[in-house]
Amino acid sequence: MSPPTEEQCEQARQVLLEHAKADLDSMRTPGVADKMLSSASDFTRPGVEYVLRNAFDGIWSREGLEKKYRSLVVISILASSGKTAQLKSHVGMGLSNGLTEVEI
Repeated sequence: MSPPTEEQCEQARQVLLEHAKADLDSMRTPGVADKMLSSASDFTRPGVEYVLRNAFDGIWSREGLEKKYRSLVVISILASSGKTAQLKSHVGMGLSNGLTEVEI
């Protein structure tokens, strides 16, 4: 079996990116992933795509832990480390993922 071509690799990256965008949009306001990508520069776009693919089609989509509990872990880490800028966003995602205000 020969290694994949660059075109095949790019097609695979695009499929993963579309899955990631759908996953993020299900947890946040629809279109947020497209907004992130459209506001990225030519320099930062590969990094944004990497983060989307790995965080949302990778970590957030893995089996083994419900999304609401993943959210609770992230919220706990952000709150305990004083990362208030990201906290608001992740609280909203946690609510979308099934956490209640009492649980948060």
